[in-house]
Amino acid sequence: MKRRNLALLLTIAVWAGAIAFAADPAVNATALHDPKSKAYNSQCLSCHADVLKETTSDPRVQAFHSAMLPYTPGYNPRKGAQDKNCIYCHSVAIDFQQKSGASLRRTVSITACVNCHGRSGPGPVYYQ
Repeated sequence: MKRRNLALLLTIAVWAGAIAFAADPAVNATALHDPKSKAYNSQCLSCHADVLKETTSDPRVQAFHSAMLPYTPGYNPRKGAQDKNCIYCHSVAIDFQQKSGASLRRTVSITACVNCHGRSGPGPVYYQ
């Protein structure tokens, strides 16, 4: 039940972000997230810093981004979150036309998860 509520809240948050982009026709969200575009913004946290402040409904459970961030390659706790940490998991392009960003984990490279959560990784095994 709690997982379903968290998933619902995260989905709503993603849709709210998509609505904010849609409200400003001058913003091309696809180009901002496409490394091949001249409009690409490589400063992920300039728009997405709020993910670092996410909380869960259960204070004993850490929010996903703050829980996984320290395990991304190159993370330095003295420097905090950097764009390379975001890109490690979110290297898969977001398809704004098909609204793939509205579905949880669609914009995350499963390969990044398997590195730790596969059979040979140090984390709990979620992928066989």
